[in-house]
Amino acid sequence: MVFRRDRHSDQRRYNAPTATEIAMVFVNSDGEPPFERDICVHPLNPENPLQPFININILSPNLDPMAYPILFLYGDPVWKPNWRCESYQGAQGNQSRVNVTMLEHKSALTAVRDDFNPIITAGKLTHQWIVDSYLQVGANNLNFIRTHQQQLRTELYQGLADHLENVGQNAVVKAGIPVILPSSFEGSPQNTRERCVDTMSIFAKYGSPDLFITFTANPKWPEITENL
Repeated sequence: MVFRRDRHSDQRRYNAPTATEIAMVFVNSDGEPPFERDICVHPLNPENPLQPFININILSPNLDPMAYPILFLYGDPVWKPNWRCESYQGAQGNQSRVNVTMLEHKSALTAVRDDFNPIITAGKLTHQWIVDSYLQVGANNLNFIRTHQQQLRTELYQGLADHLENVGQNAVVKAGIPVILPSSFEGSPQNTRERCVDTMSIFAKYGSPDLFITFTANPKWPEITENL
């Protein structure tokens, strides 16, 4: 692990926590979740002798076993890109889809089964792992979008890219590489615009709502199951 020694940091942050909530705070110039963690590995035969250690990123199958050794007792590697899962008897859905996403793998690890599952029985450490996994999935999705712009038909936004290039030239600033977020990415401008259009369509057909009521409930309540 990397221990950052900064005498200017507030030492009160290292006191025992008094709240029960688990949260993760990160600082990045563009708001993107961190792709690498402060977990350094010293390989026996480093590729670069001048750099005797390497940082583990979120795509490494060894990240979770090294960061949470109590939850992964045997240290077996977990999910990695293009991880494949062969179909099994009784499987539902598309049998030809064998690639498993990071979100699907994380969800499978938290499934309730008959045997003991340390991941969902570790109290606050379980909460920390879930928050960390949420951040990993978000960073992985953003990385996929960045590296698969051609498959996402971003050429439809070529006019926007040309406009940014012209603005950069007028300001004597070199424009960076634009990354277009699709509407399927939660929180993207396209997603917000699509939700707004859907909402306005509902208003146009049914009128504006009189009440908007939300509450927390158990989906297994008899009142709910009887009406499904």
